[in-house]
Amino acid sequence: MKKLIKINLSLVVASIISLSFLGCGSNDSSSSGKKITGYVTGNGYASNSIDRFLDKIITKAYALDVDSPNKIVVMYNKGREQKEFDINPDGSFEIDTGLLSKNDLVILVVNSFTKKIFGHLNLGTSSDAKLDFIDKSKLVDDLSFGNIDTENNCTSDVTLSNTTSFSSEDLETMEEIAISDNALVLYQNKYKSPDYDAEVQVLYNMDSLDSIKDTWSNIDDFNTSNLIGLRPTIDTDLASFNDIDENSIFLYPPSDVNFTTQRDGNFNQTADSSTPILATYKNSDDGNFYEFSFVNSFPQGDWILKIQGSDDIKATFIFSAAYPYDDNGKSIVPVPQIRLNMDSNDNTKIKSVDVRWYIYDGTQYIQVDDDFMNSIALQDNDSDKFIVPLRDNYGQDIAIFESTTWNGTYTLPGGASVTLPADNRRINMKYNIGQVSYQFLFQ
Repeated sequence: MKKLIKINLSLVVASIISLSFLGCGSNDSSSSGKKITGYVTGNGYASNSIDRFLDKIITKAYALDVDSPNKIVVMYNKGREQKEFDINPDGSFEIDTGLLSKNDLVILVVNSFTKKIFGHLNLGTSSDAKLDFIDKSKLVDDLSFGNIDTENNCTSDVTLSNTTSFSSEDLETMEEIAISDNALVLYQNKYKSPDYDAEVQVLYNMDSLDSIKDTWSNIDDFNTSNLIGLRPTIDTDLASFNDIDENSIFLYPPSDVNFTTQRDGNFNQTADSSTPILATYKNSDDGNFYEFSFVNSFPQGDWILKIQGSDDIKATFIFSAAYPYDDNGKSIVPVPQIRLNMDSNDNTKIKSVDVRWYIYDGTQYIQVDDDFMNSIALQDNDSDKFIVPLRDNYGQDIAIFESTTWNGTYTLPGGASVTLPADNRRINMKYNIGQVSYQFLFQ
């Protein structure tokens, strides 16, 4: 009897499969977005796709292999929203971008039962970077990822150079974006642990303010020596954390890391999978926000959150994509170059501040335009303008220079000037990419 059923179904399976391509789970045929498609390989899809399909038809109690992906999850709207699309039994999937209300897409391949993430969809570039972020507004045609190897971090043989889904005018900017968009992959933490916001603060030491009066800061020598440290933060509205202070919450790295509780660059303490890094601060004004010690690296794997006195795992996070340097110690994220324009009548007063943004393209630091910055970076302030804040060392504003563009001359209202204090002063240039805040300190 079982053999007869399989023979009969095999006679119609081709037509049924062709019908399955017309829609995909949560798709809506009335939407009008570009399609993103692909075919999942690895994890058994290539060898038993027909058996998977037949088993799904025969019984509604079809039990998906928990070691295989079953959904495509698209994270968008700065990671705040997500939508699932089915992976068909033969491995095919289709994403209708018309169902997504924002343009910033990070696309995960997951098992929705176990929350296991097999990787994310990306396109290779001529610079050997990976375009992890898809801007749906730049799609001029449907985008096919071809075969997606889930056993190799969802790599694809489709690249920016051999797809026709983007205009030639956008390709140069997208090649540059691919260098800097790693941190957007941290949106997967919102999928794995939806009750938590896991963000990273990256702090850098830059040129002294006295050395950049009427001259540009030095961008050529920017490297790992500028890094003050990487600081994980965790924020949650869960009431169970209301009475948990910073001394009772622990974050365990996947392997050895060095850490420090100060901004002194002295990473003389060691944490590992059994010894946590320490929380140094808690704020409960809006939920429960914890800052942890500075680390000097983010190894691959899951960081585990626990509470003192319990072995229960509260949440897991990945932070490795937040590391801001390439293998040669050059920045993969935009770095500001600034110049203080001093008042011609009084060299102690700043009249305006010039700003340019650079990334390292594998050979040299190159300036990037506002289209690049608007595509990937978000200003980290409440103003509707871009700002250069002159503040004291306690964070109190001395003056705020403003511009309507990322690159350009930032000025004070009415063209005023302001005295640069002899000490107790700093300019903190900062922006966000995904779940990471990059902060550049000129003092």
